[in-house]
Parts: sequence; structure tokens; C-alpha cells
Amino acid sequence: MKTASKYTSDFFRNHIVLAVIALAIAPSAFGVSLWIKSSNRERGLYADKRAFGVGDILTISVNEASSLNASQNTSRSRDSKIENAVTQFLFANSKLGTHGGELPKTQIEAKNSSKGGGDLTNSQNLQAQVSVVVIDVLPNGVLVLEGARLISLGGETYYAVLKGLVRTEDIGFGFRQGLRYRNTVSSQYVADAQIEYVSKGSLSDTQKQSWYQKLSSIVNPF
Repeated sequence: MKTASKYTSDFFRNHIVLAVIALAIAPSAFGVSLWIKSSNRERGLYADKRAFGVGDILTISVNEASSLNASQNTSRSRDSKIENAVTQFLFANSKLGTHGGELPKTQIEAKNSSKGGGDLTNSQNLQAQVSVVVIDVLPNGVLVLEGARLISLGGETYYAVLKGLVRTEDIGFGFRQGLRYRNTVSSQYVADAQIEYVSKGSLSDTQKQSWYQKLSSIVNPF
């Protein structure tokens, strides 16, 4: 009987100790939630491996198109006429200053008209893939991006520079050449986007006017 009583006493003692330990650590666990709030920047256990912090890299899929059409017409016309006649010179019966019995007269007519017009049409389309780096994270979780790309090909050098802001929820998947890529954002979701695409080289130089052509267009009035 003593053995059974001792066993029962040890059993309850162990359970009491466990209950005390559980009560001691319980307050620290009451505030823990299994779900991550939207304002929390921590990643979930099964969250996608998206660009999330400073130094992360993501790809911007640039697809921008712009079109401009403008037309202007100007027309101006001016007519002027001046007539002067001398009806009397010195004395009424004097013939001084007359020719063929008539005193001198002046008549001036002037006409001036001009027309001008111009049409401007400009269309551009830019498609590119630019990898950028997260250089800062705003307090609301928005990512600050910046990146550049340089390509040299056939004597031509191409510079692509991109800056802007992206929300983490807009980061998703993209497809290039049939392959699926993470951390891709379309340029239409980039706020305050600054996209520059510049080319330098012999091909670009041939598309520019020479100094003589520029001077001729300024000096030549027609």
C-alpha cells in the first residue's frame, strides 16, 4: 500500500510541477498570432521568396508606348492704301508745279499676306527587361528601386536606367522565352517611374543633323 501511495503522490507532484510551469510561460504566449498582419513586414513560413528588403533584386518588365499628334495653322492678311493729292499750289491761277495742267498726286497701295502651318507626329515604343536593386524600404513597406543596364553591340552602346517605387504585393511572376521567373514587376506598377533609354554610337550619329544642316535650318527663312 505504501508503494502505491508513493506512486500516486509522485504522479500528482509531477503534474502539479508541469501545471505551474505552463502557467508561468502562458502569459508570454497569449499575444502570439498564427496569422501575420498586413502591416507586419515579417514573412510567413510558407511565403513566396519575393524581393522584400534592401539589397534584394527584382526584374522590371518595361513595356511603354507613347504617341503625340499636333497640328497648327496660321493665316494673316493685311491691305493698306494711301492717296495724296495737291489741289492748290501757291495761287489758284498759277501754273507753277503743274504737269499737263494737273498738280502732283501720290497713290500707294500695299498688300501683305502670310500663311503658315505645321504637323507634328511622334510615336515611340520601348520594351526591355531591367534588373534593379532595392535601395530603401519606406515605413509603409513600399520598396525604393534603382538600377541600370549597359549593353555594347556592334559599335553601339545602350544605356537603360530605371528608378521608382513598387509595392510588395505587386511583385509576382513573369515569363521570358517560355520560362517563369520570380520577382518580376510590370513597369505600369512602378510609381514615380523614371525610365531613360539612351543609345550612343555610329548608328545614332547618322540619325542626327549635322552642324551645317542645323545652321541652314536657322539661317534659311524658307
